[in-house]
Amino acid sequence: MIKGREKLSFDNEELEQQQKKIQKEINKMAQSKEVMERNIHACDEDAKWQLPEPGMLMTAKSHREKNVVPLVTKLKESVKCLTIKCVRLTEENKKLKAKTTKQAKDVEFYKSRMRQQSSELEQLQEKADDFKHVKQYAGADKIGAIITNAREWEKLTNKEKQHNRIYDISR
Repeated sequence: MIKGREKLSFDNEELEQQQKKIQKEINKMAQSKEVMERNIHACDEDAKWQLPEPGMLMTAKSHREKNVVPLVTKLKESVKCLTIKCVRLTEENKKLKAKTTKQAKDVEFYKSRMRQQSSELEQLQEKADDFKHVKQYAGADKIGAIITNAREWEKLTNKEKQHNRIYDISR
């Protein structure tokens, strides 16, 4: 009974630790979002992400080829990478939320089991106390003899049942 309670307590602690790990991963994802927002802000202001003004004698075609096409290509690649990362993070977020929910349910289950076993332990402790009172009143020798007789009676009854089953099978 106590071993089961200790196991449930250990399992409960283990699940709480796993839940903390998942919470840390979610926090990391939130920090990644903040970093991404800073990077977006940098993209808005950084010169390498800005389209330069055309030179004085530059034609539209040469401006397009030298400045616009490379910038658009770079932007397309960035959008592709960010989309892939976003999809991956969204899937990971769904998995982590599902895992967290499952672990929260498991934690509640184990807490419930611990409360139940605590109640059973209290009942067993009351019975042990009652047994001590009976032992004090009747005497340890009489109680020992009663227990020995009861065990012998159980053994005889079990042997008789086995014998009856063997006898019934052989018929």
